[in-house]
Amino acid sequence: MRFEFGRDRILVVTDSPHVQGVLTEPLRDAGYSVTFASSRRDALWCLRTAPPYPGAIVLDFHLPEFDGYEFHATLSRSGSWQDVPLVLLPATEDLSPQAAAIGAIEVLQQPLDPRQLISLLRTIFEAEGIQEALAQRNLRARC
Repeated sequence: MRFEFGRDRILVVTDSPHVQGVLTEPLRDAGYSVTFASSRRDALWCLRTAPPYPGAIVLDFHLPEFDGYEFHATLSRSGSWQDVPLVLLPATEDLSPQAAAIGAIEVLQQPLDPRQLISLLRTIFEAEGIQEALAQRNLRARC
């Protein structure tokens, strides 16, 4: 089964009004449709009511209700969301080991800079576009 991913759709999972405020306008100005979820229930509802699924999930690793490990486990069990790129929001401690454990693409640096996230998203989506184009070309070459 092929799942539809919307490269212009970003799901941000955080309970921080500050992070929501910092990211909303710059991401929208860059052409992204941004959905915020402040709990695991909200995040899963956003994913279940898709498609298209978000092109990336920006995750606050430490939330009161769950952590990044639990969220990743939920994504992995779903089958359809496990390929959505994960980006971790900056934290007060080094999240590199946690990022590696859950397959996150990047941990954003403190202080949170929306330009860093936008640049990263463009790089992710450009790489995915190149991979898709190569796969299509290879498929046509086999026919």
